Amino acid sequence: MNGRTSTPNKMADAQIVEALDATLPAIMMDARRAASGIVMGEHGRRRAGVGDAFWQYREWSNGESIRQVDWRRSAKSDKLFIRERERQNPALLQIWCDQRPSMNWTSDPKIPTKAQRGLIIGLALAIATRAGGERVHALGLNTPLNNEIQFARLLVEAGQKLPLQYQAGQVLLISDGLELPEIWAQRVQHITSARAQLIVLLIADRAELEFPFQGRIAFSTSPT
Repeated sequence: MNGRTSTPNKMADAQIVEALDATLPAIMMDARRAASGIVMGEHGRRRAGVGDAFWQYREWSNGESIRQVDWRRSAKSDKLFIRERERQNPALLQIWCDQRPSMNWTSDPKIPTKAQRGLIIGLALAIATRAGGERVHALGLNTPLNNEIQFARLLVEAGQKLPLQYQAGQVLLISDGLELPEIWAQRVQHITSARAQLIVLLIADRAELEFPFQGRIAFSTSPT
């Protein structure tokens, strides 16, 4: 038989949290480095919403109140236009980093586990988003990003299960997606029905992408 045995490291939730907590300083260092390289560009609130500053004109849609029509602008065309204002309240990004046992695995001890890589990405995006003037929460926990280490611990806590409480805004799910399609379909439907904008980021170990195995391979869910 050629190849090697791949053994996901399945631990109790408390052990996973403890193991990740020990690596948080290194994770934070990588996340801050990654965040510093993210170019936010135009400020994230450059979009329509409640505010005083003019944003743009857009065409009136059937069903909207006629009181919203800007008649001066509409008089210059054969169409009706609405004068939109720039939104001034910050948007909300809600992040979930999957911490299920399948995420706590790496094909090479020299590279981060999928859970660690997910936290690095989630924290980097959280730091960059906050720097852009927006709000950031761990999904299901109404606690804003203030202390970065504490926020990392909140992401680990929230990642033990997928909360069903969402607020209006954006929801970012970071996971390996290794669950039944029916489970993901239910999650997507629940989030989108709550009028939250859903973003899914899939994390894969390089061995899962390349699958460098030959012959008969024994996969085990118990640590060696």
